[in-house]
Amino acid sequence: MNKATLLNFLSKVSVSGLGFITVIITSKLFGAEGRGEISLFLTNVALIQLFCDFGNSSANINLSYKYDNLNIWKTSAIWIIFVCLISIIPLYYLDVNMYVFVSLSAFLLSINNNNLLILMGNRQVNKRNLSLLAVAISLLISVSIMYNLKYTIDKYYIFYIFTILLGIGFSTSWVRQYLKNNEKFKFNKEVLKKGFLAQAGHFVQFLNYRLFFYFIVFYLGKFELGVFNNLIVLAESLWIIGHSIGQILHLKILNTENSQLKIKLTNQSIVYSFIGTSLLFILLNTIPMNWWLFIFNKDFSEISILLPYLGLGVILFSISNIINHYLHAMNEFKKIIWINLVGLLAGVVTCLLLIEEMKLVGVCISWSIAFACSFILSVFFYSKKIKQAEIQ
Repeated sequence: MNKATLLNFLSKVSVSGLGFITVIITSKLFGAEGRGEISLFLTNVALIQLFCDFGNSSANINLSYKYDNLNIWKTSAIWIIFVCLISIIPLYYLDVNMYVFVSLSAFLLSINNNNLLILMGNRQVNKRNLSLLAVAISLLISVSIMYNLKYTIDKYYIFYIFTILLGIGFSTSWVRQYLKNNEKFKFNKEVLKKGFLAQAGHFVQFLNYRLFFYFIVFYLGKFELGVFNNLIVLAESLWIIGHSIGQILHLKILNTENSQLKIKLTNQSIVYSFIGTSLLFILLNTIPMNWWLFIFNKDFSEISILLPYLGLGVILFSISNIINHYLHAMNEFKKIIWINLVGLLAGVVTCLLLIEEMKLVGVCISWSIAFACSFILSVFFYSKKIKQAEIQ
């Protein structure tokens, strides 16, 4: 693991650790019902943000090597404003709770992400991570204040907006030097064209397990959603290694011409991600039930029982995640879409079959099946790329 990967990993660990402490505090303060309410709010925000990301995706990193950065930034900003204004209408008619805060949060997060993508394109990974760290720290401080003052859950949304604004302040101060241009602005259609291809895969991946949130609310309730959300927080924390390695791999591939070297770098990344994630998952499963009751509260007694059912999905995604980073850097967006679509269909079908009979156990099994199916297809596509590289 080189210095860049190590620093990226450490920053992600810090952000994830702060986020996990925030989850602990809100779990103790609001219980499983409150965690379910917060997770539903954040899922709605993420859904709107996904539509924003069709014109504000990781494809902007690749485009920043070809086009003026300010042009890309303005094009994405216009799209973000358009989506967030339009989103208010369906949110209002669907009677979504705190719908104004949902749209506002999605707008601010997308603007911040717009800044971070430009920083990533200019290889300013550390500044990008510091901005995310600032958000995590401020959110932790906010919920700590809420906990000590025994605030109600409604105050959470106000504090959440404040933390995003703080992150925007940091990212804007760092990205300004890359947004200087005297040319007349022209809407860059490539941002939407490439963004659609890049984001379609992420959109399907989002649905891959966030749809489970809506299924749980409909069939089981917000209490069960709160428990499942904390499980997913734990699962996502295990992917820190893979995401850190994958981001650095992405940049290395963009700056490498040799096809065989790209495969070699990807293979190394797969090994590191698989070993690291597997060890962390084994360690997590050694934590006894009493500890989870202490960490969260009595509402989360099922954590130790349900966690093993996520194992297959957690470990297999540690591999397919790296492959997806490789395919993304190679502009193989359609393959990523198919990978995630297969997982989505498998997850939805099995979840609907299992959720009423097996409750959260069935949901966890379905979640793992979804990622297992995505893994199989990603390995198939990657093996074909290996053969092509051997021929060249």
